[in-house]
Amino acid sequence: MSTTTIPQIKPVNDAREIAGILQLQQQNLRSNISEEEKSSQGFLSISHDTATLQSMVNKVPQFVAVAGYQVAGYVLSMTPAMTHEVPTLTPMFDTFDKAIAGGRPIASYNYVACGQACVGKDFRGQGLLTALYEKMREDLSARFELCVTAIAVDNGRSMRAHGKVGFRPLCNYWDHGVEWTIVAWDWNNLYTK
Repeated sequence: MSTTTIPQIKPVNDAREIAGILQLQQQNLRSNISEEEKSSQGFLSISHDTATLQSMVNKVPQFVAVAGYQVAGYVLSMTPAMTHEVPTLTPMFDTFDKAIAGGRPIASYNYVACGQACVGKDFRGQGLLTALYEKMREDLSARFELCVTAIAVDNGRSMRAHGKVGFRPLCNYWDHGVEWTIVAWDWNNLYTK
């Protein structure tokens, strides 16, 4: 596996890419990595299945970085209409209905949620997360005003990485004993300067 190949960033369009996302997801789930790795490298909290990811692909573009035949990273997208696609994300979407961005509830904006973002270990530190989010913004900002997501408060690496991209914290909430921070990226400069 070589990291010298520059990953191509594009919308997901085949089963091989979905399988690669699921593989990368399993390698980075909170439950599958050590405490040291969680602290230094970050982690994922939610596991998807093939049918759910395919359904998501059919409804709104999902974005992947591919190096050769390897999925190097991904950013998943969800709209408010997809709230029940991944039931464990329902509390996140419920909090979006109440969270305030620029003096308005997030629900009053036309927004897209990042359902999950991950960069493979061999590809970290190369700006790939930013590139994935930039592709998402390029392809979706004509349809959506904001990109929002929730990050576990104890996932410092993810918080820092999302801050570099342009996400700003709005509020916190608790779900199943985990504290989360809602963050938003104002794609159209509606309330940020």
